[in-house]
Amino acid sequence: MKLTILHVADIKLDPFSGMGRIAYFWKKAFEEAGHEFIHLGKEEVKTNHPSQFPKQAYKLFRLKYAAKKPDVILAHEPVSGIFIGKNIPVALFSHGIEQREWNLRNKVYKQFHDPVSFKSKILFPVWRLVNCNKGLKKANLLLLSNKEDQTYAIQKYNRKCNDIVIFRNGVKEDFLANCITKEKTGECVIGFAATWIKRKGTGLITKVAKKLADQDINVKWLLFGTVFPKEDILKEFPTELHSKIDIVSTFNEYEEKSLYEKCDIFILPSFFEGQSLALLQGMASGLCCITSDNCAQLDLIQHRINGLLFKTGDFEDLSDQIELAINNPKFRNKLGENARESVIDRKWNVVSKEVVRQIEQIA
Repeated sequence: MKLTILHVADIKLDPFSGMGRIAYFWKKAFEEAGHEFIHLGKEEVKTNHPSQFPKQAYKLFRLKYAAKKPDVILAHEPVSGIFIGKNIPVALFSHGIEQREWNLRNKVYKQFHDPVSFKSKILFPVWRLVNCNKGLKKANLLLLSNKEDQTYAIQKYNRKCNDIVIFRNGVKEDFLANCITKEKTGECVIGFAATWIKRKGTGLITKVAKKLADQDINVKWLLFGTVFPKEDILKEFPTELHSKIDIVSTFNEYEEKSLYEKCDIFILPSFFEGQSLALLQGMASGLCCITSDNCAQLDLIQHRINGLLFKTGDFEDLSDQIELAINNPKFRNKLGENARESVIDRKWNVVSKEVVRQIEQIA
């Protein structure tokens, strides 16, 4: 039976971005299964601020699609609440439960983040989290990205296990093709791929870089996809380290794989994630991946088997794990080989079909 799926998220479908990449491959899988996939996103819903998106998206839905009545609304967490109670099944997808991240940022990991302004403390829960929480409580299906979020949804929103699916993100096929184990000697290149923001653990990176340099451990740093300009990021590092740091603020789809190939170690020191595409690509590239022990990193990485975990927020532990990888090249390579093997079944066409099957069950 052909279904009409209404996908609502404040993003652009784009095979070369983060959330946009996930949605792009979902769309492709739904259409290959014979379904209609309608996307309401950044290009379709014009707003001046993200707070306006849910109401404007619902208004456009009422204007153009309510009469047709889609079979399922596949809604990103922050827009999900406004579509509840419309007599259409709602599947909420989350790339990290936002209420959980907000609580962690303001309590457990408060010391690692910039202070939240009084205005944001008041307004953000109103314009963002109210919709999230309504959807998480009442959506027919929750598509979550890691087991920590699953546990949180069960405990906070009284959801049943049968209402929750942990979906898998994918890896581009060229990352899985012809991966050659590194036999490099000399200085290690440590890679980091993310926007340069504190949630991603950038403060830990600057501390670790200084500590390794003080110990005369010879490494280079490759920071890519940082968005912010090179000169702004370098200000956070001691001047004497600047020659050891390569920064690629943006890159195109043809450069992505080659950036990973330049690395020997990949780090993800984030305080909060959904299910990191950057980590999956590091694993698919056969790199020794060192990650913080939270969110989907715990689902993907088994310590000392297919990567290394460090205690979230502990730069000394992160430094120790990096030193372990640097000083043991054979062990490092073995971890990379195991990492690649553990994601070999995550081609986008495989994992996206899994999502299609889950949505078909609630239509």
